[in-house]
Amino acid sequence: MFNKDILRFRLRTIRKNKNLTLQNVADAVGSTKSTISNIERGAKPASFDLVIALANYYEVSIDYLLGATDFPYPLSEKVLNIINQSRDPDELLAIIKEITQSEKSGQAAEQPGRSKIDRLLEGLDEESMVELRKYIAFLRIRQTLDGGGDENSAGLDGDAGNKK
Repeated sequence: MFNKDILRFRLRTIRKNKNLTLQNVADAVGSTKSTISNIERGAKPASFDLVIALANYYEVSIDYLLGATDFPYPLSEKVLNIINQSRDPDELLAIIKEITQSEKSGQAAEQPGRSKIDRLLEGLDEESMVELRKYIAFLRIRQTLDGGGDENSAGLDGDAGNKK
């Protein structure tokens, strides 16, 4: 079930974190200051078209705005495949660090004894690597918040309709 409180809270939080005024947002998405204010206060529902425009403007996923996920950034299929292979943030961070160091030193990507994740990362474009770094940062924050427990303890069990 859709929870309008999640949408209004996330819209207001993102706007304030980006130091934007209601007018800035309204101008950017082709709306009015009062409409954006009413949506953020929960006084007016947002149209589907406006939710799409806001998600695009804030560069977050619609799923995040609507509370279907707690991860704000849309992920490409390549990155999702990598994530599905390993849920360990430390392992993913080690891979990213290795790739970054290899790129800086100009070393060849082919190294003996590479893990399955190493092979999955081969050929990822820069955009996908940026997405993966964002996801890893999210995992680190989640791990800090829930002490490394399972997804349910972090509130990421997909039951967004019951969140307040």
